[in-house]
Amino acid sequence: MLEKQQIILRHFHQGMSQRTISRELGLSRNTIKKYVDGYMKNRSLQDSSSKGVLDPPRYDSSSRTKPKLTEQVRDRIDQYLSDNERKRSTGLAKQCMRRVDMHEALIADGFEISYTTVCEYVKLHHRKGKEIFIRQHIDPGQNSEFDWAEVKLIIGGKQKRLMLAVFTNGYSNYRWAGLYYRQDMSSFLHAHVQYLTHIGGVPAQIVYDNMRTAVARFAIRNADKRPTDDLLKISTYYQFDIRFCNVYKANEKGRVERSVEYVRRKTFAQNDEFIDLDSANRHLKQKLTAINNRKSKGESRTFAERLSEEKTHMTVLPVSAYDTALIQTLRVDKYHTISVDTNHYSIPENLRGPIVDVRIYPLHIHIYDKNGDVVDIHQRRHCKYRWFIKIEHYLKTLAIKPGALPNSEALFQADAEITALYNQYFSDQPKIFIDVFRHATKHQLSISIITQAVDQCLKTILNSPLTSDKIIFMIQALMNKQNEIQPLTPSPLNEQISFNCVKQLQDIQAIF
Repeated sequence: MLEKQQIILRHFHQGMSQRTISRELGLSRNTIKKYVDGYMKNRSLQDSSSKGVLDPPRYDSSSRTKPKLTEQVRDRIDQYLSDNERKRSTGLAKQCMRRVDMHEALIADGFEISYTTVCEYVKLHHRKGKEIFIRQHIDPGQNSEFDWAEVKLIIGGKQKRLMLAVFTNGYSNYRWAGLYYRQDMSSFLHAHVQYLTHIGGVPAQIVYDNMRTAVARFAIRNADKRPTDDLLKISTYYQFDIRFCNVYKANEKGRVERSVEYVRRKTFAQNDEFIDLDSANRHLKQKLTAINNRKSKGESRTFAERLSEEKTHMTVLPVSAYDTALIQTLRVDKYHTISVDTNHYSIPENLRGPIVDVRIYPLHIHIYDKNGDVVDIHQRRHCKYRWFIKIEHYLKTLAIKPGALPNSEALFQADAEITALYNQYFSDQPKIFIDVFRHATKHQLSISIITQAVDQCLKTILNSPLTSDKIIFMIQALMNKQNEIQPLTPSPLNEQISFNCVKQLQDIQAIF
């Protein structure tokens, strides 16, 4: 996967010949030609499924062992180091654990890890002497830096923990940021597309730290790290290179580190309460505009003006934006729902089969049928272990099981108009309600027309119970009355037809 990306970037972005790429990477020219031809073929398809590097190589991972330096092991070593710092500050330096003691303690607790691995990890925390930093010279369009930050805001009257995605251009110091509910892959990709579209170009390189959405295989050495497949695909589609910081070296992307603190403070220090996420993002964009129209010390141009110069050195954006959806195939449970982020979402009951295809965006979930058409869209909820049910997804089943309606989540979560209609007229007649609601849903009728039809039936058909046929007949009569075209001059024939229709309606009412 990484070799494909390097080949494509060198050939299309840097203009290197296939012979030169073969010599630099030590790969066969036939391999270089295969990757280049395959990429050109996929780009010509103009299909969202062909964006980026497709068909990654497959390997047999059935016998692969888990890494020894797990998150649990790192946490345990970090605790030992923290205890050592506490002992040194209280005069117990001679009672600190040494590396060999840490290794023995880990082995005693059942962890399988070598002494060398422990020493390498501890060495990162014991860099002696004052570190010297080398100031870097950044050319226009050379790079941009990305990072996440946590922001706590009051959204809709409740405190929410949100994630702030921040990009900072290396040359112009121009800043872009966006608020998201999660630090997941869909938000990660969406932030990239929004940022690149906003600045109107693509920098040659984007720098990341060791975040999970960027690094698929973590390692101490940068050469051993592997980016995630989604990052590789979007980087190949937009033609930018990837660089990771060294472990515990946030200063290697110091511009965005300072930007995170600066943007968060300047934007939300005075105002941290909003109606919804959209209003918070609008406030953020207004503040960023003001920030980017400022000048840094010693500069005669604003950050936005320097970005205009920088864009002339960037790669041109593709014609269409990258589709940031996470495409998944999810299993349908017995309640005819799918699970996304521990939450359950209902799907239309006409979708038969044990699995369904979905596209997950930061704020929405799109559900597809077997033909690849969108059949429903759910708002993506950012909570845990909740059920989100649409009553229209279960009307056929409820017609068979009307007794399940009164205490169902479908009715409880329905719109206020629907529950008011049910409680007012059909609380003891769920079967009639379901039949009428199915008819209204099929013909895309409003709840108000059903309410009018029920009221008309109760007025005109006295001392007679409501039935679904009567209500549907009255709905049709009301619709015809709303859509009828009156003749310019009345005629005896029209009057006779009107008289016969009224008489027929009275005869039908008498039957019930």
